[in-house]
Amino acid sequence: MASRIRFDPTVPAEVREDADHFVSFCPALDVYSQGPSEDAALDNLAEALQLFVESCLARGTLDRVLKDCGFEPGGGGAGARGRPAHGSRPALARGA
Repeated sequence: MASRIRFDPTVPAEVREDADHFVSFCPALDVYSQGPSEDAALDNLAEALQLFVESCLARGTLDRVLKDCGFEPGGGGAGARGRPAHGSRPALARGA
């Protein structure tokens, strides 16, 4: 039986209003989303980030993608591999 590792990163997020919707993005991973409100845009970004990480894991490219984005292994369990627990989404830290 395979064990699961929970991966709950906190990543920077920014939101800007654009015409009739809000655009959210994570500059650290170059992932974007949008929504009709700030909260919806951030929720959609969290889902996009989750799918991004799951896709990288499925293709075996997560280590390379994170290194390409400037991430480095740290002492707090960084580099652990595994599929994110169902429903687990990255926390978003609002940028200035």
